[in-house]
Amino acid sequence: MLLPILFFLLIGEVVSKSCIDSNRPKVIKCLETFQKVAEAAGDYDLTNATTTKSTNEVCGKFKRCSPAFACETEQKIVYALNMTLLFCDAAGFFTNEFLPCQIKLDSKTTECSRAWNPFPAQIEDKKKMAEIQKEACNNYFGKDNCMREEIIRVCGAKQWNGFRKHHLALNTIIGACHFKDE
Repeated sequence: MLLPILFFLLIGEVVSKSCIDSNRPKVIKCLETFQKVAEAAGDYDLTNATTTKSTNEVCGKFKRCSPAFACETEQKIVYALNMTLLFCDAAGFFTNEFLPCQIKLDSKTTECSRAWNPFPAQIEDKKKMAEIQKEACNNYFGKDNCMREEIIRVCGAKQWNGFRKHHLALNTIIGACHFKDE
């Protein structure tokens, strides 16, 4: 995933920045937490309670320490921090607020939810992969936006809005689809 790469980029940039000198001990500690988030993101599995719990815990620590970087203006660092916070927000939403809805959706599996796959597994044939990804992006929320209808019907509009927001955030992190309104 992108977060482990962002970690090394962030480490190299942060240690030389003067605006964080007064917060250096907090920043170093937060960088260690950032590394743990990057590791957790690589192992993150929404269906595994062990990884979701540990990811949420380390994300909580990162969210609490990230204000130590408030003075930062270096684009690479700001980008890495923002992507990490987006990931943590999405992980928290899907494993906490959305979980009761997910359980309901799983108990009523439909053709829409079975076929839905916005982030298909990579294959070696780049041309074929580009076609598969294009199709996935064209149906990002299912054929004819069917996931929207399904989530609203089963869980309500508030859950749909959160689901949409956080899935679009995951797409921003992964960069799989390029939408006009992003």
